[in-house]
Amino acid sequence: MSQSISALKYCAALLVSVLMAGVSLAQCNTCGNEASFSYPGATCSTCSTGQGLVGRGGHAHGEVLRAKIQHAQEIDARVVARNEAWPKPFACASRNLYASYWAPITRAGFADQNTLSAIHFGEDGKLTRYGQQQIAGILRNMPQKYKTVYVQRDKDEATSMARLNQVQNLVGTWYGQNGRVAFSDRNPIIQNGTRAENISNGYHAAMAPPIIPVSDGQSSIASSLGN
Repeated sequence: MSQSISALKYCAALLVSVLMAGVSLAQCNTCGNEASFSYPGATCSTCSTGQGLVGRGGHAHGEVLRAKIQHAQEIDARVVARNEAWPKPFACASRNLYASYWAPITRAGFADQNTLSAIHFGEDGKLTRYGQQQIAGILRNMPQKYKTVYVQRDKDEATSMARLNQVQNLVGTWYGQNGRVAFSDRNPIIQNGTRAENISNGYHAAMAPPIIPVSDGQSSIASSLGN
């Protein structure tokens, strides 16, 4: 009788272990072999369901099954730990992921804002007062990591180098090591505010005025809403 009970217990334990292994292996396969939070990519690649079991009984089969069960238990413990720790460990990663989408746009916006083009230099090739004020605004008002003055590259290399040298001399004289100077191959889109305002005003001026329908000499807001 005791031998029968022991056999039943062994079979039940074996069945539970196989089910746990299958569930955990399925969870592991969902990570796509890539590191995700506490799931290292190497671990995911080792628990692929394609490995299968070696043999159909004996010591080799038991060792393989035991290793898979142990690995599945480790994955399950990791899942439990992650669920219990949520959401604190993931908040910073989520913020960084969201910010990473906007970081290139932010850098490009500051680069365009800090770019000196041909309009900042006079016919004699020297920086105009407008160009000097633009440099002052960049180095005084921009955040430290964006204090770079860009000089738009001209088709003529000699002109580009002359402009870059002027800006470097001015920045070095006025601001020392506080600012940086570099070439920019971007073509910043700069639109005059007055022109943008005129476009907006023209759009609103061209809109037809609202008309309330008049029927039999009587106007009715209710009838206009119904129409």
